[in-house]
Amino acid sequence: MDTGYAPGGLLSPAETAGLAGAAAFEIVRLEQVAESLAAAGTGPAGFADAYRAALAERVASPASGVACRRGQVHRRLPGRART
Repeated sequence: MDTGYAPGGLLSPAETAGLAGAAAFEIVRLEQVAESLAAAGTGPAGFADAYRAALAERVASPASGVACRRGQVHRRLPGRART
C-alpha cells in the first residue's frame, strides 16, 4: 500500500492486512524519503549518505517494496515475480 502520499489517517499495512485477512505491503516512495530528509534540514554535503541510510532503513522489512516513476521496481517482494 502506498503510505507516502498524504498518509495521515491511513491504516498501516499491518492494520490493513488484519482487516482484509490478506497480505499488505508498503510501497516506499523514493521522493518522499528525499523530501523528509530535506524537511529535517539535511544539507547537500550529507544528503547522499543520509538518503542511502534512510532508504535502507525504510526497505529493511521484507514486506516493503520501492516504487519510482515509470513503474520501475528496485526491490521485489518475496515470492513475487517481476511484472
